[in-house]
Amino acid sequence: IFLTTCLLSHALAFELIPAVFTPFSDDGSAVDLSLVPSYASFLSESQNISTVFISGTNGESLSLALEERKALVDAWAATEQRIIVMVSAESVKEAVDFAGYVRSSAEKNENIVGVAAMSSSFFKPGTAQDLVDYVKPIAEASGEKLPLYYYHIPSMTGATIDMGDFQDFAVSQIPTFSGLKYTDTDLFTLRKTIISAPSGVTHFFGKDEILLSGLAVGSAAAVGSTYNFMAPVA
Repeated sequence: IFLTTCLLSHALAFELIPAVFTPFSDDGSAVDLSLVPSYASFLSESQNISTVFISGTNGESLSLALEERKALVDAWAATEQRIIVMVSAESVKEAVDFAGYVRSSAEKNENIVGVAAMSSSFFKPGTAQDLVDYVKPIAEASGEKLPLYYYHIPSMTGATIDMGDFQDFAVSQIPTFSGLKYTDTDLFTLRKTIISAPSGVTHFFGKDEILLSGLAVGSAAAVGSTYNFMAPVA
């Protein structure tokens, strides 16, 4: 009964958001932005997609130079897709720079609808407050209008902060904090975090393999790789 109720309550509003791949030249030596327009059209026409998540794990994020990531923002913002941009970097200064660039771009282009930030992965935060202290300047650089989502992916960052604790601190200390992209299999913590979330905080589920489980515990949307080519199936 619980599963059926949750599935029905979210069915109409649930959105699939592909974490898009960054296209490269055939020899892999450079980002090929010329492919972005056709990629965006494929997503809208064949996959019924209207929002994408760029510069994340699938998008090579931390493996790209900052200027390449900025160019990706420009390319995707010129398409019909709405975009959420993952702006984190190991250097907080670089992440703040990138967030400021996205903010400036968003002032000229309404297709940019949000930013995301994940934990540093070399020197990791030890507490929920440490993580808030890392994310806060990125949120401030993003400006007052862009919602900020925290990208929880401990398998890549190694940061295992309890998301319920982080959410509590973030809600009170980061005015633009708007939710989580939760890429983990710990559904108990996700459910607890969703239940305790105030109105306006959204939870995006990031584990494609167990999408139905994420939906069952109350996720409002999903961000993942397979929605690039299997969204109608999902």
